[in-house]
Amino acid sequence: KQHFTAGRIDAAEHDLQSILQANPDHAGALEAMSFVYATREDYARAAEFAWRAAQPAATLPEQLQQAARICQLAQRHAHAVALYERLLALAPDHAEALHGAAMSHIQLAEAEAALADLARLARRYPRSAEVHYNRGTLLGSLGRYDEELDAYRRAIELKPNFVTAYVNLG
Repeated sequence: KQHFTAGRIDAAEHDLQSILQANPDHAGALEAMSFVYATREDYARAAEFAWRAAQPAATLPEQLQQAARICQLAQRHAHAVALYERLLALAPDHAEALHGAAMSHIQLAEAEAALADLARLARRYPRSAEVHYNRGTLLGSLGRYDEELDAYRRAIELKPNFVTAYVNLG
């Protein structure tokens, strides 16, 4: 931790590798290695470590969230969805997890699952203009234009200066 705080990423990596040689499943060291690689913007390697660190059933919600976000950065959306689902089992109304799961479902071409996530998010946070806007964008990509326009109108109703919603509305 001292190496991270001081910005000595290489030294931190060296110490963490020593820990992982002695105990390859050390969740704390795996999670810290994911931060080492994320700091270097090597998201593929970061996701490998984050995924392994998040495997224990006792993984905390914050750790699941961080691991899922790293998996998204690495374009490992199936892993991200799995982590978000675990997080949502612990915290069913977790806004970032619902949104993250929806975005990963979109990347996986699982539009109906993404719509279900966004609908759940809209039910929980009905005053979020961004949720309605995102639903509209997805509905439009599916050719469901009347629903798309309704979603944009709702977003504008909630946030009257929502320029991109106006642009998409036409």
